[in-house]
Amino acid sequence: MPQILRYRSKISGPLMDRIDIHIEVPAVRYPDLTGEASGEDSKALLEQAIDKLGLSTRAYTRILKIARTIADLERAEEIAAQHVSEAIQYRSLDRTLL
Repeated sequence: MPQILRYRSKISGPLMDRIDIHIEVPAVRYPDLTGEASGEDSKALLEQAIDKLGLSTRAYTRILKIARTIADLERAEEIAAQHVSEAIQYRSLDRTLL
């Protein structure tokens, strides 16, 4: 809850006045986000990052895109744990302050 209040305090009053609808949306749990069990090493690594670093759903999607790009640059057919790990490092600003 303190993180939400800190985030809201960064948004100016005039900007908030221009937003018509204000609703709270609960965080999406990792299994609900992926729609599948996490059996692979790369999927397990991403799940741990989401849980431990407090990454958002948006960050999850972006990490997957970056990991896919890294895998493509290496001409890899599948995204491996090393690709996910590298992608997570590039998204360091998504991490919550602990």
